[in-house]
Amino acid sequence: MSAYCRWRSIACVSAVFAAFTLAGCGGDKGGEKTSGGGGSGGSKVTEGGGSKSTPAGEKTAIEGKGTATLKGKVTYGGATVPTRKDLKPEMEKQGDKSHCVKGDTLSQDWIVGPDKGVEYAVVFLKAPSTKYFKVPDELRHRTDTVVIDQPFCAFQPHVVAINPSSWDAQTKKQVKTGQVFKIQNSAPINHNTAWHGNSILNPGKNESIPAKKGDEIQFRLIETRPSRETETGKEDIIAIGCDIHKWMSGRAVVLDHPYYAVTDKDGNYEIKNAPADAELEVVVWHESMGDSTNKGHKETITLKPGENTKNFEVGK
Repeated sequence: MSAYCRWRSIACVSAVFAAFTLAGCGGDKGGEKTSGGGGSGGSKVTEGGGSKSTPAGEKTAIEGKGTATLKGKVTYGGATVPTRKDLKPEMEKQGDKSHCVKGDTLSQDWIVGPDKGVEYAVVFLKAPSTKYFKVPDELRHRTDTVVIDQPFCAFQPHVVAINPSSWDAQTKKQVKTGQVFKIQNSAPINHNTAWHGNSILNPGKNESIPAKKGDEIQFRLIETRPSRETETGKEDIIAIGCDIHKWMSGRAVVLDHPYYAVTDKDGNYEIKNAPADAELEVVVWHESMGDSTNKGHKETITLKPGENTKNFEVGK
């Protein structure tokens, strides 16, 4: 059964279950949480299956003293580095094999460098449960586009982090940042994009993306939400697949602030313009931890103004 078909079966069950709990399939299943990130600003389930949201506006803003940069390295902490599976035998059974094998033919779930640096780990900051990030205007309004391509038979990049909306304290709602997220197909073969996250917030779609024609690259715009409109401080994880080439997989971590980074091929990350001299939480997530940021490594941190360095290990 394909990844998408399995997801559709799960989604049907989740939809029925959500009618009673309003819980998200991307993370914890308790009625207090609705997205893959869970954590803060959740909703309370009332009798009869309805819900009464706790307004996120009741939280107070994090008042930093200046700004800080957090950077460092994420390394593999286990004794034996995982071996990347060779997908070439699976590719050669498929009609597009002649093009697929031109690209990376190894699995992407663990990409670890010679010095154990882990690529595609997501490091992000999180506000305490009673606080919210007061994101400056210059960081709330974005013009950038996050792109996942399919030039061969793998998603590139394999993992991204996105910031489609941020919390507006005046309207007490999530407001779109203007950032665009798209998945495109620059290959001369057909692909499709099957994506899903939290069953309520990001139920997903499955859309074909035709092959590149000349210089024209086909794409699909993906709209995502980190939380309900009246909540803040949550995250969701979008799982991405391709029904045509079933070994393909990717992830997008959805946040409502810009304080995040995805590690590079050497395991390095850098988060800029974060609030300094304020108690925060730093979260490190890798897809081996499952499709919930709640399962990521978390610890409390207070950044000093200027540069801060902190290294992490995953896979221990």
